[in-house]
Order: sequence, then structure tokens, then C-alpha cells
Amino acid sequence: MRANFGALRKRGRRQIPELPSNRLAASGVLMSRSGHPVASGPDVALARTQREAHQKMMTRMRVAAVIFAGASLIGVSGGGVALASASQPARPAKYVVLNCSLKPEVAPRALVMACGDAGFGLRRLHWTSWTSHMATAYGTFYQNNCKPSCANGHIYDYPTRAVLWGSGAAKGHPGWRRYTQLTLIFTGKVRPPVYVLRNGKLVTIRPITQTFPAI
Repeated sequence: MRANFGALRKRGRRQIPELPSNRLAASGVLMSRSGHPVASGPDVALARTQREAHQKMMTRMRVAAVIFAGASLIGVSGGGVALASASQPARPAKYVVLNCSLKPEVAPRALVMACGDAGFGLRRLHWTSWTSHMATAYGTFYQNNCKPSCANGHIYDYPTRAVLWGSGAAKGHPGWRRYTQLTLIFTGKVRPPVYVLRNGKLVTIRPITQTFPAI
């Protein structure tokens, strides 16, 4: 160090050599007590921005992981409607027919059509189709002739084909549909009587088909 000062005197200069810390201070960099540079000004702002961006990215990744895990759990348990429907085709509506208690049934073996006294209806039904357009079956139509009274009447059976058709909402069962009409096609030689009023007189007819509301 003394040699350096002597060389400067010989050259006629009175300068003090700058140490590295002096050069950093001259450039505007702050120094710590231990002599290490401390970031300031634009450097501090840049470092803070980068740190905040990193924290936001990590937060988003954690949230995404939680959402994905929750969606996977819902899909496994069967409650994830949106998740499941995205990969599975929509199920066709379930079609039913209502009984006298307004309970939905699928392909019943018997169907009471007169809910008040069960005076007529279908039994021994064998279904050949059950679709969204119609349901078809063959079986027996029974009817009480109510002679001398409905309590003491005689029950007659008639072979028939039954066709359920029409579409209506099934109350209490979202996504289900119910048949609204029932057409009977009588296939025997003898058909059930129907009483109609013509010209003021009660006339008996025996049509090949009859259509009823399917409750």
C-alpha cells in the first residue's frame, strides 16, 4: 500500500485508490455494514414483482389441485353431474304407466282401469314392447256387467291387445315420462258392450277398439 502511495507522489498525483466498495457506492449501490452490496431502487422493485408473481402462480396451482381433486371425488360418488355428463351420453327418459294409486309402474301384469270400483281393467298382461313411442301387450280385458247391480254383477273376460301411447310428465319423478292413452283392440269373436245414447234411447254397440285415458 505504501508503494502505491509513493508511485502516485512520483507522478505528481494526489489520488486515493478506490476500493471495490467505493466503486459500488459511486455507482449508486448501497452497502451493508459487512461490506456486501444491498439491492435498491429498480432492483428491489423487480425482485418484489418476481416474488409476488411466483406466489400467485403457486396459489393458482394449489387451487387447481383442490378443484380437480374435488371433481374427481364427486365423479366417483356419482354426484358430479357436469363431470359425468361430459363423458357419458344422456340417458333416454324412463317411461311408466300410473296405477290407481298414481304410482309409476313398468310393464305391470295387471292394470285396473276403473279406479272407483275396479269394475273393469286388464289382467294376465304379457308385454311385447316398452319404448318411448308406445308399449304393446296382449292379455285379457275384464268387465263387470253390473246386473242386477255392480256389487252382484258378473265378470266377463275378453281377449285383447293393449297399446299404451302418448307422453306426459311423471309427477315427482324428474326425467321420467308417463303414457297418457290406452287403446284396446279386441281380438275375440265377442267384444265387450258399450252403451251409448242415440235419439234418446240407450243403444248397445260392440266396437273393435276402445281408447281410454291411461290415468
